[in-house]
Amino acid sequence: MMNSQYLKSVLRGLVEPLLAGLALLTLFLISIDMLWLDLALGLSGGLVLLIITNLAWRRYQLPAAATHVITAMAGIAGGGLAAIAWGLFPYYIGDTLAASLVGLAMALMWLLLDGVAGILPQPRMRNPGWLLLCLLMLACPLGVVLFLQRPPPPMSIPMLPDIEETKDRISSDAMEALVAPAMRAVRADDRSQAEFLIERQIEAARIAHGAGSVREADILMSYGVELYSEGQLSDNRSIQQESLGYLRRAVTATRAAFGPRHPEVALALHSLADAEIDLAKANPPTTADAALIEAHAIRAAALGRHNMETIGTLVAIGALKGLPARVKANPVRLAEATAWLEKAIADAAPGRELGKFTRPALHAHLARIYLANGQRRKGLHELAQAQSGLAELDEAHAFHATMKINNVRSDFDLPSPTPPRR
Repeated sequence: MMNSQYLKSVLRGLVEPLLAGLALLTLFLISIDMLWLDLALGLSGGLVLLIITNLAWRRYQLPAAATHVITAMAGIAGGGLAAIAWGLFPYYIGDTLAASLVGLAMALMWLLLDGVAGILPQPRMRNPGWLLLCLLMLACPLGVVLFLQRPPPPMSIPMLPDIEETKDRISSDAMEALVAPAMRAVRADDRSQAEFLIERQIEAARIAHGAGSVREADILMSYGVELYSEGQLSDNRSIQQESLGYLRRAVTATRAAFGPRHPEVALALHSLADAEIDLAKANPPTTADAALIEAHAIRAAALGRHNMETIGTLVAIGALKGLPARVKANPVRLAEATAWLEKAIADAAPGRELGKFTRPALHAHLARIYLANGQRRKGLHELAQAQSGLAELDEAHAFHATMKINNVRSDFDLPSPTPPRR
């Protein structure tokens, strides 16, 4: 027959971990507004191993010093193993270490509680309520501290009408670094792991900064852009198609973060339209038209009609609507497409031309639309306009516009203009 003293020891070894788990659950409920995954993993994984080591201690009567060391190691290992089981390692080494540290903190709390229980009078020691009270006394203050450290709600970002450019707010290197763990999983052909990592990163941004934060929008935009670029490099259309979902979510998130009329929303819309156009070059969906038109309206209002990005959106709309699959030899549709380019030329006022959208370059864009739709005479006229305008430009802008003109001539097998006689 089993020794009654041994049975009591086993029961005590079970009751104490259960009470500790109840206290940790209280901590979880108090601090849930800012709980990170590494905290949950550290608590859950550490608790499992602590229960095992506690039972082993009761069963084999290990020395106190050895018990303390084993308890601490169990907390560290429990948190780390839980993080590894969730697939965080090797993608999120820092979070794996954080989970281990949480497990260690819980182990130290366990040892402290055991010390407190050891100095209680023996009759009270037999009452689990006293131990529960000790656990709650330690857990509740920690939970209150975590609760009070919640981040404030995100501040609304005012409109910035004097912005001159938005495309470089996040550099390509910063975008790549922001979503590097998920992209490593994509390149390892583990798309499910990549989805888990990016969704976890988005959820962490919501917890840390609130729903509709700039951080959430940046993550979605960066992942959509990086995913599309990876699909292009690897010639994988399924990856490119997957990126569209994230780019659409980026538009929604950017609206929530910046407001519906902010230039960042126009940038997100233009990025989505670029991807849709590139995936269906011959005849993109009409959603690309709607995105570009909305982007132009935002940029014209916030940045001004002479702004480089505003003019660039006009060029993109005209090029899209001027595709032969859209025009279908209909002169009304062709006129609608070319009207966007003519507006861009009119808005590129002398002395305010920026970057690649000089007037000669814009005439070359317009020539391409005419030539693609069989209007050779009008196309040649626009090329002549572009050529004659080169003299107004400095060397750098003239070089870029000349490249545009030569590309159009090459694509439509047109002769180069005869250089003037000296």
